[in-house]
Amino acid sequence: YQYKTSGGEYVDGLPADIGHYTIKVTGQDIPNKIYCDVEFTLSIYEKVVASVTFNGDTVSCGSMTDAFEYASRLDTSADNRAVITLWNNVDMDSAITVTSGQYITLDLNGCKITVTLAGNTPFNVNGGDLVLKDSNAETQYLYYKDSNGKYVFDNGTDEWDTAYGDASAENKGVVNGGVITGGNASGNGGAFNVYAGGKFTMNGGTIAGNAASYG
Repeated sequence: YQYKTSGGEYVDGLPADIGHYTIKVTGQDIPNKIYCDVEFTLSIYEKVVASVTFNGDTVSCGSMTDAFEYASRLDTSADNRAVITLWNNVDMDSAITVTSGQYITLDLNGCKITVTLAGNTPFNVNGGDLVLKDSNAETQYLYYKDSNGKYVFDNGTDEWDTAYGDASAENKGVVNGGVITGGNASGNGGAFNVYAGGKFTMNGGTIAGNAASYG
């Protein structure tokens, strides 16, 4: 085995640091045997955020965005969908679009997606087919409602703790299972926007604490 360094040189062995690497495998030149020379990409992540399952194979990804990008390249259909499963909470800082010919299921798996991009709808279904589900309802997320009635989920800050403590009993609570929150779109759809020809099906999870100028 050899891997390509940032300088473009091949070094013997396998990498140990986080990153994406080109791996070169060279077979032995044995008489009457086939000589093998193959290159492939190896990704090393700090943690697995999401995985993509398709045709019985599962690929781990370091971000939800990477998972959707990978799924978009698969030959999916209505009867053979790519399933993206979250394994860690996500801070979503870029929009995702599911386009024509893409059939994708997003399984929140009890995780929370906190949208941090401003002005844009985080999930856009433009001709594609997206299903939202949640296979883990055991996780719990505390929230309080602000003065506008918007759900505000625990973000780990002292300010949130204070606001939660000050909220009345009827204006705070807990949500079980996966959550999508924090969207703030200047157009349509605080969390999801479905364009003509697109299809969105919600089979599980909670969408709360999002806002949009036009609904």
